[in-house]
Amino acid sequence: MLASGLPLTAAAWEADVHFGLTRWLAVQAGFSAPQADAIATGNQRVDFGAMETMLLVTEYACTGADAEGRAEVARAARRLHAPGGGEASTEALRTLLRDAGPKAGLLLLKFGEALHPLQDASAHEGADAAGIGAPAIAGLSCDLPPTPAAASGEQAHRADITAARPATALAMARASFEWLQRYPPIGDAPRAAADWPRVEAQLGGFVTASTKAAKAAWFREHGMEDTGFLEGISLPDGAQPWTATWSGRRLPRLQEAASTQHGVPVEVRRFFDDFFAAWLGDGDPAAALGLAKGEGTPAQRDLAARLRVWRLHDHGAAAALAHAPSALTRAQLQRVDALARDRSAYARYPRLADAFFPLMAIESYAPPLLPYIVRPLPALEDGEPRMLAIAKLRHAPYDELLLVAQRRAGRWSVVSLQGVRDH
Repeated sequence: MLASGLPLTAAAWEADVHFGLTRWLAVQAGFSAPQADAIATGNQRVDFGAMETMLLVTEYACTGADAEGRAEVARAARRLHAPGGGEASTEALRTLLRDAGPKAGLLLLKFGEALHPLQDASAHEGADAAGIGAPAIAGLSCDLPPTPAAASGEQAHRADITAARPATALAMARASFEWLQRYPPIGDAPRAAADWPRVEAQLGGFVTASTKAAKAAWFREHGMEDTGFLEGISLPDGAQPWTATWSGRRLPRLQEAASTQHGVPVEVRRFFDDFFAAWLGDGDPAAALGLAKGEGTPAQRDLAARLRVWRLHDHGAAAALAHAPSALTRAQLQRVDALARDRSAYARYPRLADAFFPLMAIESYAPPLLPYIVRPLPALEDGEPRMLAIAKLRHAPYDELLLVAQRRAGRWSVVSLQGVRDH
């Protein structure tokens, strides 16, 4: 068993906290705007903002091919996201501040990174965060067995949302502000911090905002015009579709959407390449199943609805449906139809490759950059093979998507789609 101590998925705050709130608090603590930007960027990059932080929980807990690599990635995930409460959550901060000294001006990105586990430690507390896990992938052996999905369905991202846990969010903000005040002076420039009561009095609107638009309005009212960092957080867009983007990630651009993963049968790679091209293309996402309208079993119709839901640009509005732990009800299917009625509601990308975050499989060799990772699953009872594809899409950045495909009579088909919270 891996020693990470992480559940298969872990509750954590999102970019409204790790970038936006952190930057605003840094300014209140006396940092200049460029210094606050650096701290916030270092904090947010911990959540898939660089290849070294692109830590797929499905890979390190379940599917990675290299045991040593899995253990190493699990340790990194624990250090960055869930070191534990108390002193463990501040170990990185204490170490950094002890050694910063005259290098303080050069370590702001690292300071932001060290704030991340302190902030996420609060998100791991309480009933909303306890026991969060993903349904087991059929027949897959995980080093960290999934726990019951206490936060499935409409609760899937509850522990990530400040409005759902206002007292916890305020306590996290205060702890962050106190550590920002402890940072050593940079050069000869003095820092004058605001009093905490004055800071706290302004946070009510931030904590209770329940849409991206409301969050953005709060930030603009408090001096932050660029709110592109809110892209992809697990809140509904609001009255208008969200269009702003954040350029702070340091990720290479995929050159193509076709897989070059070693050791995967060519027919499997071709199948998934074609499936993703159909699913993420300009047509009906459900057309990737190859079924005529109205055809298919109830399970296939449920899968068709999920394919549409996971393509919706406003993932925050669709998260409850996307994470539904059992077959969608008639009312839920009607809700999917309503959300997807306007084809402009789907996420669109200039290039197919731009839909994916770049991934690297956990292997004993240096793997290539991939749009998705393929892993074998236990075969069906009759010996026919099954395969799992793991992907991470730009418009739903806080989830890993797991697609299970099986071969019957020489033909591959996707039979299930599951989302796993991975931060």
